[in-house]
Amino acid sequence: MLALRHEGNTLIAKAPRGGGPNERIKRAMPQIEDMIKDLPPDLRQEVEDFVQFLLHTRVKRVGRKPNLNWRGALRGERDNYTSVELQHRLRDAWGD
Repeated sequence: MLALRHEGNTLIAKAPRGGGPNERIKRAMPQIEDMIKDLPPDLRQEVEDFVQFLLHTRVKRVGRKPNLNWRGALRGERDNYTSVELQHRLRDAWGD
């Protein structure tokens, strides 16, 4: 946890002794690499798959704008359905 203090109009953040999370990770990486090297090939593949899973599901993607290429796709249905009716039809179609 960071220690915060004010110096004039400036907020100073100081990492606790032993380094912050990045320092701990840097110190742990050689040990983790050695452990992975000691695994048989099939388990190394599992580790790689798990890391890929974490990167895909847990890492926040920064700077990526939403893709809105679907916008206006149902414009022709405007006179036939309300937005709520479309939501209900989609929910029913998806089975939720």
